[in-house]
Amino acid sequence: MKNSNTLILGTWQFGGSFGYWQDQGKDNSKAVIKAAISNGITTFDTAYSYQNTETLLSSVLPKEAKLYTKIQPVPSFEKKILISLKRLKRESLEAIFIHWPTSNTPLLLECIDTLQELKDKGLCKQIGYSNFPLSLLKTLPKPDILQRAISLLWQQDLAETQLWCQTNEVKLAGYSPLAMGLLSGKYKTKADLTDNRQNYYALSYPVLFTELLRNLCILATKYNTTPSLIALTWARAMADFTIFGARNSKELKELVTPLCLTEEDLLYLTEQGKTISSLATMDNQLNHRWME
Repeated sequence: MKNSNTLILGTWQFGGSFGYWQDQGKDNSKAVIKAAISNGITTFDTAYSYQNTETLLSSVLPKEAKLYTKIQPVPSFEKKILISLKRLKRESLEAIFIHWPTSNTPLLLECIDTLQELKDKGLCKQIGYSNFPLSLLKTLPKPDILQRAISLLWQQDLAETQLWCQTNEVKLAGYSPLAMGLLSGKYKTKADLTDNRQNYYALSYPVLFTELLRNLCILATKYNTTPSLIALTWARAMADFTIFGARNSKELKELVTPLCLTEEDLLYLTEQGKTISSLATMDNQLNHRWME
């Protein structure tokens, strides 16, 4: 296992969308972006559906920054891509992703074809899929990048997905390395949360969840750091890129601090996380019912 990879700043938390991150202020968001630039982050991940986040990024980022955006597979797919480019004030992006799969196979294949055409025209350098389960990936043209949740609390099909990516020369980008902040140690029960994170499956197993947090705290003491950085460092060992979030510049500076975990501790955390992550019955951590 490697201990580090390329960090990418995710920006979902800036948008306050879908019942999450409702109290994020614009000034804090801009401060996070500026701190990311100052600390060597060169790639930023956003989405058409993250409300005003694309516009926010374009107002702060230098032209040399690399950008990912994500679009839902809908009949207006290409139109929304062009809107995203306009919001981001770019003629081309590093990567454009299909944000979620759909059970409408003809529409999904049409969107994939559209992405390839736009890549051929130079509107993006890479094509990506986001949140596609492994069973579906095996039936589709391969992307350049696969984006999926990877955290101690979300290891579903992880080893198999890593192998598939390696075999097919697809880059793997893990997002939500702190399970939307639940691995920071700040939240112990559903009552500690005021947004849709209250519905995260792991909170339904309070004994196992508390035990995992306790083990993160023990390792944080051992390495003289925080549970958040321990959890992030584990996730970075699992993928080519890790998309992480921060809500203020202090959080960002903490999470970009270099840390190296021993192979023994990485394996220990993997097994600790599997104890609870194996209990999840859905195919994505948000329980988004994309097949309906």
